[in-house]
Amino acid sequence: MKKIFIFIILLFIICLVIDSKKYLDFYKSHVDLAEYLKKEDPEILVPSHFNVTDKMKGYYRDDTASLIQFLFPLFVIMIGCYEFHNKLHSGFIKNVIMKEKYTKYLKREIFHAWKAAWFLPTVFLLIFVFSCFITNFNFSSVNSFFPMESKQPNMPSQLFEQLILCLNLTLVSIACINLGLLVSKKNEHFIFTVILSYVILVIYQVFVEIIIGPILRDIFHSNFFVNNLTLFGFWFYGASATPLMMSLYACLLIGITSFLLKFAYKNKENVIIYAEK
Repeated sequence: MKKIFIFIILLFIICLVIDSKKYLDFYKSHVDLAEYLKKEDPEILVPSHFNVTDKMKGYYRDDTASLIQFLFPLFVIMIGCYEFHNKLHSGFIKNVIMKEKYTKYLKREIFHAWKAAWFLPTVFLLIFVFSCFITNFNFSSVNSFFPMESKQPNMPSQLFEQLILCLNLTLVSIACINLGLLVSKKNEHFIFTVILSYVILVIYQVFVEIIIGPILRDIFHSNFFVNNLTLFGFWFYGASATPLMMSLYACLLIGITSFLLKFAYKNKENVIIYAEK
């Protein structure tokens, strides 16, 4: 699991480096243009860097690193389920539960798999560090690259917003891992398990976007259920969405998948049968 985690993080860092180079080239070209025009008009303002939080959003919303929106469920399933899947289908689990209580062992392995949810905090920490250095630690509350724009919330509020965004993504990552653990039971090939889990997530998102969302909107007369029930809703809070509502939704997904997980693995003999296939 650690090797997979490190490999994926290194790939993400490469994306951040590429995006940072593009941004610095973009910034330099605008500064050069402003300084040239300033010779004719001294009132021309030379743009300064984006502030830290605006640059953070730029990384995960617009640049190459924005691929993380699409791929993070795949990554957390891969990282979180690898050891569990190997222990299950190698027969290791059969030997362990002969010496240890089955439910105790299963809970320990599930909690261990949930540690992969730390992938998202690691991603956000990297984005924050890159944003600080690339913007020369610009913690102004104003988007200073476009100084004519209206003032934004103060910087502590903006940073807190990013923290809550990260927390909710971490919570929904646990639900994704639960799905991977569910699919692991009946599939002895790990790659197929990861791909099938991801496909199920895609189907779920299409289903809630096209069918469930509109139905719930009409029942509860709330636009929250439009564009907020997919995993992308955890990166962009849409109409009527609040951090608290997204937290509750993430906890609901954890509750549902945990219940299904408990039901799928409650029968020790049944689990052993699949482990021996």
